[in-house]
Amino acid sequence: MSVGQSRRLGRIVAAFALALVVLALFVRTVGPGRLARELAGADPRYLILGSVAAVAAVLVWSEVLRELLVVAVGDATTVRGRRFRLAFLAGEFTKQVLPMGHASGPAIMAYAVSSTLETEYEETLAVITLADLLNLVASLLLAAAGLVVIVTTGGSRAPGLRLFAASLVAATAAVTVAVVLVTARRATLVRVVRLLAGAFHGTAGRAVPRLRPSLEPTTVDRKLASYFRTFDAVAADRLRVLAAAGLAVVGWLCYAAPLYFAALALEVSVAPALALFLVPMAGLATWFPLPGGLGGVEVAVAAGLVGVAGVGVGTAAAVALCYRLCAYWVVIAVDGVGAVSVLLGGREEGESTVPVEQ
Repeated sequence: MSVGQSRRLGRIVAAFALALVVLALFVRTVGPGRLARELAGADPRYLILGSVAAVAAVLVWSEVLRELLVVAVGDATTVRGRRFRLAFLAGEFTKQVLPMGHASGPAIMAYAVSSTLETEYEETLAVITLADLLNLVASLLLAAAGLVVIVTTGGSRAPGLRLFAASLVAATAAVTVAVVLVTARRATLVRVVRLLAGAFHGTAGRAVPRLRPSLEPTTVDRKLASYFRTFDAVAADRLRVLAAAGLAVVGWLCYAAPLYFAALALEVSVAPALALFLVPMAGLATWFPLPGGLGGVEVAVAAGLVGVAGVGVGTAAAVALCYRLCAYWVVIAVDGVGAVSVLLGGREEGESTVPVEQ
């Protein structure tokens, strides 16, 4: 293992340790004995259903990307079947275990998919950007729909509703800015990228000489042109974009289901609308520098159940832990299988190309 790989592994281990400390503080605050009593009665049948729904969500989101990637690649066979699925799962695994995985998600997924399918990185990144924007918009629309149902059914006086509603407004504003930058304000985005590339060229480029060619102004301009050309070409295919948007909504419906099933496992009544609202809002915690938002998401879900639905603290914490078992731990286990398969497949291909001396 190289020095760089050792450092990256060390950062991941340190981030997981910090996340587990946050999780331990959460458990300690609620009370370990109290949580143990709540969790002891969990119905495993509902937890299995929640796990299946979470994995289904990931697979549906892979279809969102595949639907759009076909337009960019121009050959459906390239992004069809087991090879593409494993590449997507490998990208998801990396995103879920890195400290800033969700913030750098598009770049991580673009590397995983392009290196496995041998597609152009900039083109793949452009498609993934569009897919992520569709997924974000779908999550916000479903969260807004859930909020409307909660308010119209008498939940407007819940003490914690305003905080979560404010989070929805802030997230909507952030996504709107991102959409405007990629579509209507590209000149601003290009200037920012050029400034960052220039800064890294003089710093990271000196420390790592092999990075310098990719940070040259002409190279950056060429990659930006390829990125936007692909983005526009894919976005122009309205039928594909609509199909991908529909799949994004289905994916979020599946991803909200584990919270509903986790509540049923503990015999807690949680309305589907609350699950649709809370899951995207609690998911904002994944943007903190913790792997998969570990610790933060659990706190956010429990706080939402207490503040919006009036669930008891101990019960809400138990539901949050069951939800994360389905929507995080089971999912990264499945993603991990994909990551290992891609890694082993890459090694086999590499070994087959090395000449054997007689």
